[in-house]
Amino acid sequence: MLIYLGFGLAVTTMCIDLVGIHYIQKIHYFGRKFCGTDVFQLLRRKRMIERRLAMGQGEELLKLYIEQLQDRRYITFFDSNLARYL
Repeated sequence: MLIYLGFGLAVTTMCIDLVGIHYIQKIHYFGRKFCGTDVFQLLRRKRMIERRLAMGQGEELLKLYIEQLQDRRYITFFDSNLARYL
């Protein structure tokens, strides 16, 4: 009986360890699937936007943003109507 419990405990521990390693690796590599999430690039972009807004180039920045959205085809019908008036 004691050998049976020891063997069961060993097998259970190995299975839990294998599954745990699998999910730890999945979580570890999950962030690599996202594109455009470079922290330094995002901070640089934020700084550039703040500088342009401070210099009074907000209208140009808005047009550039709308053009990028149109290029990526994220813009909807209502947003494209808004772009006509700018």
